[in-house]
Amino acid sequence: MRNSSYNSTNHFFTSPTTLAEFTNQNSRSDDVVSEKIQSRFRVLIADDNISRLEHLHELLSPLWHVECVTNGEEALNRICISPPELFLTKSKLPIIDGITILSRLRSNLNINTFPTIIYADHMYKEEETAALKAGADDFIAAP
Repeated sequence: MRNSSYNSTNHFFTSPTTLAEFTNQNSRSDDVVSEKIQSRFRVLIADDNISRLEHLHELLSPLWHVECVTNGEEALNRICISPPELFLTKSKLPIIDGITILSRLRSNLNINTFPTIIYADHMYKEEETAALKAGADDFIAAP
């Protein structure tokens, strides 16, 4: 479910148009294309499940620069230093949960512009409602 405050001009997944921007330049190799994409798109993932972090990193790293953290405090610190283009977070995290992180971020006008997707192991309506109310762009089942 999309939050109504989502700004559709903030694209956070690489579309074919974006890839074409790099690949249409015949003088560039695949390595340069990959480097350009990674330097442009930074994804931060917060999850205390190491195997899921490894899996998500493996899936996303061919296209984006992926950073992984295992607790909410670490995620919040990284975001305050350098906001990502996309933030994926598990709803239940050690120290600070994903919904609390998002509430804090959305109250700070300087670092609240990037899209956030919150995911959970169990899809409880109350948790989804809380995530969307806090400003999540989407709430999904854990990958």
